[in-house]
Amino acid sequence: MKRLRVPIALAAATLGVAVIGMNLHWWKLSRERDALSAQITETLLSAFPKTTTVLDPPAQMQRQLDQLRLAAGELSPNDFLALSSGLARSMGALPLNGIASLDYHDRRLDVGFKPEVKVDPDFPQRLARNGLAGEVDSSTGKWTIRSRS
Repeated sequence: MKRLRVPIALAAATLGVAVIGMNLHWWKLSRERDALSAQITETLLSAFPKTTTVLDPPAQMQRQLDQLRLAAGELSPNDFLALSSGLARSMGALPLNGIASLDYHDRRLDVGFKPEVKVDPDFPQRLARNGLAGEVDSSTGKWTIRSRS
């Protein structure tokens, strides 16, 4: 047992140093997070001074920017017109009358194609070239189209 005292003490000391080091690193990262949160809140309040309550600064800033765009008559990349226009430009070899359903909600466009229409493998790349992201739901066969921005 005497022979193991030194290795056990070294292992315990190493473990203690590792735990202290991890806690110090966590504390440093926590302070950085708090500083970034304060900067984000300050940016929100300086950009939109009429904001009275700050709960989720990034989401609030995005909503404020969307409201300003809407007031200026600008389309948001997530609007129905922007998504459907990008879809039309991405159709490629797919027939335009091959769409069976369009459903717009939650800033996304769900597209159902007619059963006889086979979506080619290049469709997602064409969507990406038009600033959109698309994924197919394997259970329904419908495509969900979103803006990449």
